[in-house]
Amino acid sequence: MTFFYHSNDNIKGYLKKVSDEMEKFIEFIEAYDLIGTARKIHIALSGGADSMALLDLFITYQKTHPIEIDAVHVHHGLRTASDIEAVHVKAHCERLDIPCRTFYVDVLASAACGKSVEEAARDLRYEIFDQIIKEEGGLVALAHHQDDQVETVLMHLFRGSALKGLGGMQPKRGAYIRPLLNVTQEEIMTYCQQRSISFDVDESNYDTKYSRNKLRLQIIPILKEVQPRLSEHICATASLISEDDRYLEELATKAYDRAVIYHSTDKIQWQRTVLCELNPVLLRRVLRQGLAFLEGGLRNVSKYHTEEMMALVVSEKTGKAIDLPMNRRLGCDYDIVTLDRNDHEETLKKQTLEIDLMSMRLYETYQYGAFCMKIIPYEKQKEFSKKSCTKWFDYDKIRGNLRIRTRENGDFIRFSPDLHKKKIKDYFIDQKVNRSIRDQVPMLVSGHEVIWIVGYRINEAYKVTDATKTIIEVVYSKEERL
Repeated sequence: MTFFYHSNDNIKGYLKKVSDEMEKFIEFIEAYDLIGTARKIHIALSGGADSMALLDLFITYQKTHPIEIDAVHVHHGLRTASDIEAVHVKAHCERLDIPCRTFYVDVLASAACGKSVEEAARDLRYEIFDQIIKEEGGLVALAHHQDDQVETVLMHLFRGSALKGLGGMQPKRGAYIRPLLNVTQEEIMTYCQQRSISFDVDESNYDTKYSRNKLRLQIIPILKEVQPRLSEHICATASLISEDDRYLEELATKAYDRAVIYHSTDKIQWQRTVLCELNPVLLRRVLRQGLAFLEGGLRNVSKYHTEEMMALVVSEKTGKAIDLPMNRRLGCDYDIVTLDRNDHEETLKKQTLEIDLMSMRLYETYQYGAFCMKIIPYEKQKEFSKKSCTKWFDYDKIRGNLRIRTRENGDFIRFSPDLHKKKIKDYFIDQKVNRSIRDQVPMLVSGHEVIWIVGYRINEAYKVTDATKTIIEVVYSKEERL
């Protein structure tokens, strides 16, 4: 359904009204530095009154500011009227000489993957906007207004949201700007009337089977009977909450930086003792910042998950982990907290390399993956290598061939002074080696007897002594401790 307003006001009053709205628009842009140095603005143009007014305001703004504008229309294919609206939007932009692109999306197919129709439509729109920003740069202008903000804050309140949700939508988030957040829907409708701007009305906005529509059409009017200035007060409170939230987020970021010891797109590790010193308010935010950084973001992460993460971190449990939404997990090993993908059932073990000692010749160097080996006579006056990646062993004490692999059940190592056996599992526990890397530590072994745990220690039974005649030198090319 398309509406077209014609103004009957006198020209003086008309110009003053338009001038006031434009001044308010510019003041909001400047107050929040929405545009900055950007020179390209993509208008998200649905065809409704809000976005059509936004386009008109930017066309006027463009006359005194060096920016380019274009329109982006997303066809959701949910209603018969969608085709008519797409044609209307394109025709309107052609009359104004504004470039306009229409993108077609399959909302129902996306919703079939477990999302609500509203959520699927929103995600598809933002996928398109994100792609445009990535390929062309600039900013995407959204037409959310003050009444939308009230609905958003109340919806978040009903869902039990934290401060970020109660702070509502932000005037600027990355490359997205909302220049109409301080404008009411009534003011927008009046502006469209004053400017004779035609627009489409989405009948689905009046269907109360959708929670947001029920809130807007039934609940908010009752609340306004109690407090006529409801919208003004809710937006003012949301602004204060948002300010507090930003401050706490800054503190959390500093705490995150103090605690983090490893950071990538696949895995984050923090020092546990630093996390445990944090106030619960900051600890919660640090953990959520980590989740937000990994693939999947904060989608499906509830208060329950956050509290479960916090409880594990501050507990004295080690070697424990919890599963999280989007195939992630949080684990604690001694003083390390690890947040990563939940792919531990498929831990990559290094390939076993067979070393045929009988085929090796004196002085010749042999390469086995990251290891280099050679057999040489032992010169008693020669000093032992002090490099942690280079080890000498008594060749004559080795029985059979060697292997390079990661740990297996039954592996052991011998210690001085009585060369007693110790299980590799027990050794790792005593040395507080993180569970997440125990299956990745390379070892030089003979059967189940470990001759060298690379990066940690050697088997005392194979040490070079005064009685040694021949040694086998083993050099590991990766010096970092595993």
